[in-house]
Amino acid sequence: MELIVYNMVVDGEIKVKNVQKFFENLTNAVNIISQTYNTEPFKSLSEKYRDEIKGLDEVKDKDSVVYISYLAHRIFDDYFNNGKLRGLFDEVSTVIRNKKQKEKMIKEIVSEEESAEEESLILPIIWTFKTSEPLLDIIKKLDKNSDKEFELEYLGLKVYLTIKPSPDEIGYYEPYIFFTSNKPRLGIKLGEISVDPYEIRMTQLNENRANFILPIIEKICGKLTLKSKTQMKIHNPFEFSNTSYLITALRYTNWALKTSRLSLSEIINFLPFILENLDRPKAFIKAILDAYNKMEKDGVDLDSISNEVKNLGWYNIILPSKPNKVNNRSISKVKKFFDIGMKLGDPIILFTYLFMSVITVYKINGYEYKELFKILV
Repeated sequence: MELIVYNMVVDGEIKVKNVQKFFENLTNAVNIISQTYNTEPFKSLSEKYRDEIKGLDEVKDKDSVVYISYLAHRIFDDYFNNGKLRGLFDEVSTVIRNKKQKEKMIKEIVSEEESAEEESLILPIIWTFKTSEPLLDIIKKLDKNSDKEFELEYLGLKVYLTIKPSPDEIGYYEPYIFFTSNKPRLGIKLGEISVDPYEIRMTQLNENRANFILPIIEKICGKLTLKSKTQMKIHNPFEFSNTSYLITALRYTNWALKTSRLSLSEIINFLPFILENLDRPKAFIKAILDAYNKMEKDGVDLDSISNEVKNLGWYNIILPSKPNKVNNRSISKVKKFFDIGMKLGDPIILFTYLFMSVITVYKINGYEYKELFKILV
């Protein structure tokens, strides 16, 4: 994936003089063909090319975001392959050069958006599954299939589904659909999949998307058992993202420590040893603190975090104010923790989860984590 534009992703190289201008014109062309206009020349342009998008009623009615993305794909694809909608792109580009015409079009779009705002906000749904498969096996299966594309049908459209791992988080995957196998091409991200030691979560905007993607996940990972299905309650996307990240960090840390036969208090004593084995440990600690402070500023659901800390057995526990000296014979446990990080694909991410978890557990239990971190560096 080379370039993300709005809610879409560009796969492959595009050769245009001005990328930003190109996508502005593409967006304007999509607006023209997808909406009804009362003023000229937009009304005539919309009617002129309307036949090119017939037969899309199902996806238009059931998933408007995918519908708009498909229109963008059609114009994008025709632009590079001299299809009929290349004419729409060129005509719109010419019209929009006129500042007054552009303002006129924007006014019509804004008026439609204002009427749409009266509709209630649709929050995504979170499906939670349990699985009998070991965590590392599930991650291995998903990673192994990350380069595979599944040719499917979604609401009457032929699509190509691929599920890509995140480079920044363990067990986090992003499903994308494209409307052609030829590159360059436009696609759209369809929700997310999160795998942790205790469950698999799939976040989707609606049932249609979930029913579309779930069979592929089960084809890769094996049969999943539904634990719960809930609508997202957090309206702030930053708060939801931050809360999900911290819960994931807590769960992976808890699992890795248990697997290594270490307690949280014990690993605190090994933090200096871990930092000694990292490049630029001071910069690492600073990045951790900056990231945590930003999450707090943007919003975190502390109730959910507190419940997670309790469920993991880390609530109302005694924690050291500073690392204590450790027996060299215990180093083997930490090495196992390192090995788990390697098996997960990137030990740095696991160490990041560890330090984030230390901050979170200290904070929830009323301990001062900043003094601990000052001692570490």
